[in-house]
Amino acid sequence: MNTTESLSTNLQRIPENIAIIQGSLHLSWSELHDHVANLAAGLQHLGVKDGDHVATLLGNTYRNIESTYAVQWLGAAIVPINIRWSAPEVEFAIEDCESTVLLVDKQNWPTVEKLSDRLRTKLTLIWADDGSPPANLDTLDGLIASHQPILAKEVAGSTVSSIFYTGGTTGRSKGVLLSHDNQMSHSIAFIADCGLAASGSNYLHAAPMFHIADSLFTHVVSLLGGTHIILPQFTPRGVAQMVTEHRVSFTVLVPTMIQMIMAEPAVADDVFNNLNRLFYGASPMPETITKQILKHYPDLDMTQCYGQTESSPVLTLLKSDGHGKGEPLPQAKSAGRAMMGTEIRIADEDDQILATGETGEVIARGPQVMRGYWKREAETEKALRGGWLHTGDAGFMDEQGFVYIVDRIKDMIISGGENVYSVEVEQAIYELPSVAQCAVIGLPHDKWGETVHAVVVPKPSHEITEEQITTHCKVLLADYKQPRSITIRTEALPLSGAGKILKRELRTELTGA
Repeated sequence: MNTTESLSTNLQRIPENIAIIQGSLHLSWSELHDHVANLAAGLQHLGVKDGDHVATLLGNTYRNIESTYAVQWLGAAIVPINIRWSAPEVEFAIEDCESTVLLVDKQNWPTVEKLSDRLRTKLTLIWADDGSPPANLDTLDGLIASHQPILAKEVAGSTVSSIFYTGGTTGRSKGVLLSHDNQMSHSIAFIADCGLAASGSNYLHAAPMFHIADSLFTHVVSLLGGTHIILPQFTPRGVAQMVTEHRVSFTVLVPTMIQMIMAEPAVADDVFNNLNRLFYGASPMPETITKQILKHYPDLDMTQCYGQTESSPVLTLLKSDGHGKGEPLPQAKSAGRAMMGTEIRIADEDDQILATGETGEVIARGPQVMRGYWKREAETEKALRGGWLHTGDAGFMDEQGFVYIVDRIKDMIISGGENVYSVEVEQAIYELPSVAQCAVIGLPHDKWGETVHAVVVPKPSHEITEEQITTHCKVLLADYKQPRSITIRTEALPLSGAGKILKRELRTELTGA
């Protein structure tokens, strides 16, 4: 299988149907196909060949879709880089993946200007934006206009199609190698399990397009022959406008975005009363938000996607029937069941499979699991030992196959010999109506090894005290799980590109280590 096959199929079947909408721009599937084939020829003229790695530093733009398919058209691999990274982090990824070509837009040009002269002299920079480029760069639009289309390169399904760098929430980012087979088998299984239909598949790209979660839907929507609708910059009102104006049928949002939408009731009505299906994932959804959505929007079809970059990314799905209607079902606290074609098990430290209800590491296998980490053989062997992807997440499975994620193993706090799962403490604190953000971490302690510390950000125009949080937690949590210290701050918590709270940065702030 090849990720670009959907373009050729849609050219045959629905050439005049709209493939992309961004502002006043409308591209048909015929036009998108031609753009991709021409851009591939332009990139080939610049020296890109099969097996190469081409990096992008782009915000939300239709040019992500054009460049992704054009690079894969050549048998090369696309490397989307997190636009929230600093210049040194971007430079690390470019050098690590050995890319010699970088596509960049106006929004991210200041980052490129901060790259070292040593790297910039080795890079072929391509302007992927409107307007005149700086420094007389080649432009993506110019490459499309000045070249004739070429045929797609025939490559094996095992060929690497994409390299996604992990968010680095617990350490240095690693390049995850995903093949054409990984991405296509994953997308087909996702479509089948979720019952997605080609008719009326208008998808809104509101989440960051450089991230694996939204990238998944690039291939899903193209396979369905649907329409990619691009929101250049996320705002709750922007989402509402796109949903109502373009009759968006489904989208994926991270919980942080959903919370921002729910904070504006009129906007939330426009979004969730008109959207057919909401996919969400990347980090745990506060239970209070889930309850509010089920109560106010009982007809909204909600699906939680759990997984990670290493699994293309979905491993389990919690579909609407698992959430409940009006009121949450008990399994609404879970991450759902294994996606079609995926096996999930819970294992102990010796990789022995645990019984139902026992907590251990979530491990998985299936056709969507990565080939490995780029140039990191030891870490690849560790992550894929025994033929199973070791997720690094602690969880358990119930008798019906629902998987419950209790924490990242590295985020689990061990206090006085007792395991404290930070997610459980965070969910308790999120029940306080004044809380906007919360992160629970372990701080070193001479006697107990670690103690539970909570970092809390109140909602705008709200106040909250340490005493209120402490009193609240005493009602809901066992003594050893209760925060022993609390930081209340007005500054938003640091987030990764996927909207995950960067706990390692909070630990550094609080401990200096």
